[in-house]
Amino acid sequence: MATTLEGDLFVFRIPASGMLAPSDILFRSWVRGALGVNNAIAVLDAGGDSRKELFIAGSLGIWKWRQP
Repeated sequence: MATTLEGDLFVFRIPASGMLAPSDILFRSWVRGALGVNNAIAVLDAGGDSRKELFIAGSLGIWKWRQP
């Protein structure tokens, strides 16, 4: 997982070589403002439904994504 100050979120699969390429992107999203402020990223099952949520603090608030 990687975030940028431009509001990008990237989730990658890690290839055996360890070298990332654009084809390794599993999910990409964009929000207004910076993401990952102060390394504030958490992945947990907050709803108790066995589906993990991704919480990321950004410059404009806390963002949430749900596991499909």
